[in-house]
Order: sequence, then structure tokens, then C-alpha cells
Amino acid sequence: MNLIILVIDTARRDRFGCYGYSRGTTPAIDAFARESLVFDRMITPATWTIPSHASLFSGLYAREHRADYPTPIMRDDVPTLASHLAQHGYSTAVLSNNPLIASRTRLANGFQVLKHRRDFMTSSALRRRMVGLFGRTDKGARAANRLFPQLVKTLARPFFIYMNYMECHWPYRIPTTFENRFVRNRGGVFGRLFDRSRRSFWDPMDAFVGSSDSRRDLLNNLYDASLACADDRVGELLGHLRVLRLEEDTVVVITSDHGESMGEDGLGGHQGALHQGLIHVPFVVRAPGRTPRRVGGLFQFTDVFAGLSRLLGLPVLESLAARPFAADLFSDSGNAGRPYAFAQWTRWGASRLPGLQRRYPRIDFARFPAVLESVQDARFKLVTADDNGTHRLYDLQRDPKETSDCASTVPDEAARLRDALDQWRVAFSQPGRADYTVADEAAIERRLRSLGYV
Repeated sequence: MNLIILVIDTARRDRFGCYGYSRGTTPAIDAFARESLVFDRMITPATWTIPSHASLFSGLYAREHRADYPTPIMRDDVPTLASHLAQHGYSTAVLSNNPLIASRTRLANGFQVLKHRRDFMTSSALRRRMVGLFGRTDKGARAANRLFPQLVKTLARPFFIYMNYMECHWPYRIPTTFENRFVRNRGGVFGRLFDRSRRSFWDPMDAFVGSSDSRRDLLNNLYDASLACADDRVGELLGHLRVLRLEEDTVVVITSDHGESMGEDGLGGHQGALHQGLIHVPFVVRAPGRTPRRVGGLFQFTDVFAGLSRLLGLPVLESLAARPFAADLFSDSGNAGRPYAFAQWTRWGASRLPGLQRRYPRIDFARFPAVLESVQDARFKLVTADDNGTHRLYDLQRDPKETSDCASTVPDEAARLRDALDQWRVAFSQPGRADYTVADEAAIERRLRSLGYV
């Protein structure tokens, strides 16, 4: 059985039609979902690309794999899904638009073939920027799709292909076809050029700071248009699977590594918070022989490595077989899920804060704690800040937007979740940082800066 994992980078679950959104952003994925297992409560343990992918690929938390700030490089001794499948006869390949899925971050460990944006996007960055002003941009998904059939023909079976689409990631530059469906631009060619050019001066984190209602609406509409573009590219990819007759022997996973802040806490981007818009991600799996259905249990990315191993008929790594709080992703016994899901955000590092403050002068970076942690169960969610020990409790059933701290109303629930968080900290230790070179660190820093992280 082959495996394809497609990550639509930065895609919020609550903007997908199959999860209840009504603006028609994801018709191709919605049709795919009707043939699939749709997981209603999948949580990523991190809010940005490197630690989230490291958890998806390794089954470990950032406390274990260490691919997080201040030096986001995964430990080299961590087995990955790709290395595990390769040991059992799989051909493994990356077809990614995200420069962080790379050898330097160790996220490419175990992949035998690496195809990155630079390999299939031949035009210069300047040309892509100019083309984007005229509404004909491709952030890489279409070019990756064109390469996909050729890649499949070169791989021995079975294969594992990981793909990443960046259409939803800042900056929101999308073809006019999709923008016109969701965004009302100024009239005429010059008006549209003006709108697109002024957006190029916005930065992701502070785009919502002090913004008017019209700008907030524009940003939300651009985001929806970006997701609609990504969905169209998903439809193209699924079409290739049909033509290549891969549907009957290929497990296809469509997910996101994290969401995006769209004004929550006054922020854009995906740093400095742990709200559900960032960590509650889509997760849809089409598996031959599995009856399509909704899966209501609570899961997170640390369950995926072991779950896919079982689904593909492969042994589960001993280190992942009996982890505390874990759940069997594809169990036939009802998929009750795990009792708790955890997430963590770690501050950028002291050396980066002055540069971030200069880049985003409207944001007070002193407000961000060194570490944010969260734990949630079927109903409640606790968020803690390590600097001062403060915590906030949310009732996700009654308050899904997390606007009201209810810790004083239900103190027993807050105490129970604090105990679970303490158990998690003890169970998952923090080994030393990964070994890395100065060249590794410098290259990753450049890539982080290009994506607006630092």
C-alpha cells in the first residue's frame, strides 16, 4: 500500500467546507472527505512548521525531538516515519514548496528523493513577484503537481510521498481567478495593481494591529481565496491519482501543520498563542478498504506515526507502542481517542527579540511568555504561561472562540487539567539540543526570515 501525505501549510480547519464552513472554499477536499475518514478533533502540538512537522514525522513532542526555538533542528537520532518506511521497503520522496522541510532541519531525514521549490520553480523571485502583481502567481503547488506523475514513475512500489502546498501561507498572493471570488478590489486594472502592491508592504504578525474593519475583512477574504486556490490544486493532484490508477492501493492523508491567527489576540501569523485556530487542524484520510465516516475522538500528530504504521501493516516502533496518553488512530473499536492533547509554543530566543521588535514596532514583544503550554480534553482547555504561572481555562463546547476564562467557575476542572499537564511534563523529558553546524544555523535563519518568522 502506497502512502501520500499532503500538508496544506497554514490551513485553518474552520475554513473547510467538510468542517462546516459555508463560503465554498474547499469543494475538491469536501468531495474527497465524503470518501474518507474525517477526524473532527486532530491537534497539532506546535503552531509553526518545524516543530509541528517534527512531531508529525517522529511521533514525539517538541520537548523530545527539540526542533523548536531557539535552534529549530531535530535531533539526528530520532527515527522518522520516512526512515521507518524505507527500512521496510518503501521508496520515500519529498515534493515540497516549503524551504524548511530540508536536510538542515533534519525534517528530510529518511527521504531518499528531495524535490524542493527551487527544483521545479524555474523563474526568478523577482519575476514571480511581478507576475503576482498581475494575478497570475503560482506559489508552487501547480508546478509540484506537474512534476508528480513523473516522480511516481521513477519510484519503486510501495512508495511514500510527502507534499507541501504553501498557498495559504503569508503573503496571500493568489491568482485573480480565486481572488475575484472572495475579494472586492478597486475598479479597473490599475486599482487591482494598487491593492496588490500595497499588500506587499504588510507583514504577517502585525497586519491586524490597529487595523480597520475593512482591512480585517480584506485579510480574511484573501485567506479564503488562498485556501480556495490550494483546494483547486488538491483537485489537480487527485486527478493525477485517478489517471495513474493509484486510488485503489494508496492511502492519502490531507492535513495542515498548523492554522493562522486572523486577528485573535490582535495578531496575524502563527506565533505567540495556542488558540484553536492555530492548533486544531484538518485531518482527512482516504484508506482503501476503510468505510468513510466521521471520527469524533481526540487525537494529535504524535499519534500519526504509529497509526499509519498499523494501517500499512508494518510494525510499530517499540518507543511509540505504549506512550502515555496515546491513542490508536485507526482502531476498529470506536476510535474513542486520547484523554488529553497537548501543545507548546516557545519564544523565539533572546537574541532574536530586538530584531523582531524593529520589524514589528507595533507589537510589544515583552508581552510574550518564554513558554506557553496547553492541555485539552473532550470539553475543556487549559493554557498556561510559564513566566508567572498564570493559567486560563476555556469551555470549548460553550465558548469555542476562547473568549472567557472559566477557571473560577469550575476550579476542579482547572485542577484536573493542571495535573494532566504536570504528568505530561514528567513523562516526556527534555534531552539536549541537536548537534548542528554554524552553516546549518545560518541557513535556517535565512529561511525563517524569508517566511516572516524572525
